[in-house]
Amino acid sequence: MNTRRRNLPFAALTTLLLAACRSSPPPVIADVDSDYDDIASLAYLCQEHQRGTLRLAAVTVTNSGAGYPGKAVRNVRCVLEACGLKEVPVADATPITPNAFPARIRDNVDGILDNIFADCTASAESTQKSAPALLAEVALAASEPVTVVATGPLSNLAAALQAEPELKERIARTFIMGGAVSVPGNLCCGVSDAFDKTQEFNIFADPPAAAAVLRSLPAESVSLVPLDATNKIPLTRAYAQRLSEQATTGPAKVVSAVANHPNILAGVDAGRLFWWDPLAAMAAFHPEVVTFEPQALEVVIDGASAGRTRVAEGGQRTRVGVGADAQRFEDLLLEVLNSRE
Repeated sequence: MNTRRRNLPFAALTTLLLAACRSSPPPVIADVDSDYDDIASLAYLCQEHQRGTLRLAAVTVTNSGAGYPGKAVRNVRCVLEACGLKEVPVADATPITPNAFPARIRDNVDGILDNIFADCTASAESTQKSAPALLAEVALAASEPVTVVATGPLSNLAAALQAEPELKERIARTFIMGGAVSVPGNLCCGVSDAFDKTQEFNIFADPPAAAAVLRSLPAESVSLVPLDATNKIPLTRAYAQRLSEQATTGPAKVVSAVANHPNILAGVDAGRLFWWDPLAAMAAFHPEVVTFEPQALEVVIDGASAGRTRVAEGGQRTRVGVGADAQRFEDLLLEVLNSRE
């Protein structure tokens, strides 16, 4: 008897039943900045695509986060190649944002992914079509409203919503990795001391874009996966070793290579690294992994707290992740990554 299936949580069972009733998997647009954990989240989404849980309709890349222009879009193409999904449309953009990711972080990410994708021959040329244009085009043309999984600064999504106001009717759900609501922020690595460190990096990079996204989309259609939840899912040496021993597919081996890179393991030992972006991606289709509560949120636009996400009277009603199940996350990530088509 399959006791695991019999004891499935109600939320997981509901997800399975909804998926079974669909004639086709729901379309998903991934909006990323090509940090190491974006690469892991994209590998995860690719494998959910192969399992039939979702249809990866497009990947848009913002060069205002951890990845450098050209290198960020190349690394996305390398992941899609490893997943066997080279046909998925990709576009990037280089918006001017109020705050920049520190060069120390970008250089580290660049070096790690250069090592991992040393044999990848994908182009580093930026796309002619901009990321906001592709995002809007795919969402407006989709047969049903799309799910957006945004794991970098929200510049692309904000620009698309401004250019195409009807787009908000074509986005069913948005899952965002970003913010720090009831916990400290994670600014570091050379960010000016003029900021009070209440911010999380993705929102800090472009506070007006984050505020615009929350204002533009319907109340509670946005699910924020902030540090409050991701702090529960640290990247550990034990799990990196598990990935190394058990990864069997191309995407799983990419994630294992990321988790076991010497620079990543140094961050693990320092207690600084978490599965930020994969948790946000997984929450979109496995609701049992993250605990959400509705809260009224606002984004601070400027000053010492620019980029802070806080509860405020009159703020936009948002589903906020307040906790996460680490064991379920780890088991499910490896299970999905090792899935065969």
